[in-house]
Amino acid sequence: MTANLIQFKPSEIKDIGDTYYNKLKAIPITDIISSLGIVLENGNKGNCPSGHESKNEKCFTISEEENLFNCFHCKAGGSNIDLIMFLKKCSKEDACIFLAENFLPELLPEITGLAEEKIIELKEEKKKQETVYEALTDAIQYYHSKLLEQGEAIKYLQSRGLSEAFIKDNQYCTIGFSSEDDINLYSQLLQRHGKDTAIATGLFYTSGAVTPFFKNLIVVSYQINKMTQYMVGRSFNELSKEQRIFKKLHTNKIIKNKIFGIDSLTITNNNFKNSVLIA
Repeated sequence: MTANLIQFKPSEIKDIGDTYYNKLKAIPITDIISSLGIVLENGNKGNCPSGHESKNEKCFTISEEENLFNCFHCKAGGSNIDLIMFLKKCSKEDACIFLAENFLPELLPEITGLAEEKIIELKEEKKKQETVYEALTDAIQYYHSKLLEQGEAIKYLQSRGLSEAFIKDNQYCTIGFSSEDDINLYSQLLQRHGKDTAIATGLFYTSGAVTPFFKNLIVVSYQINKMTQYMVGRSFNELSKEQRIFKKLHTNKIIKNKIFGIDSLTITNNNFKNSVLIA
């Protein structure tokens, strides 16, 4: 099961008629849950896949008979289409395309109004983008391992209100550290994903000698379904506002414009919103 949506322009999506809509709504919600890698107790209840904590681990339920889902904590529920909208934070049209792409691909030409050749081209573009996300996910794990060796950076994060436990592991993002001249990451990505993908991450300058984009910075990831799609970095020593370094990874304009419209990333630590990493 692919994790991300094919990016169609609004003009490329036709009105989804009742016939197609009903066919998509008939896709068993259990198949969707399984394909997304969501594990539920007894197959129908468990933790909410949106990631929030659940005391009894049973707040999220699905009904096979009615083909519906419900989360008592989130106050969210509805059809399988609503489930995709809820989990992927996307529009109804995008949710329908996701379901068609992964379960009823024969409907894609009718829903989008595009020729099969164009859909194949978009799928290839999507596949390439997903390999970049996989490389970025490997990269942030590498940065995270380096952060755990960087006492000064950890002290700075703690001074900003982040607990040691949160820095090491949290459900919102992965926090890392990029050293001044570390090119070992490039070698690792080169070996695992190939040169084109390593360069496509945007993590390196490649004109002349390969040098890292993030240097001596705390790095924070933006993730969807545990796949890193974007990163931002900032200096952590106490510099004046004019001297502070703030860098944004320029690999996906859609993600950048939708998620990072402001130059800040606020995350929650111990359910208290007072920790601003990128400011």
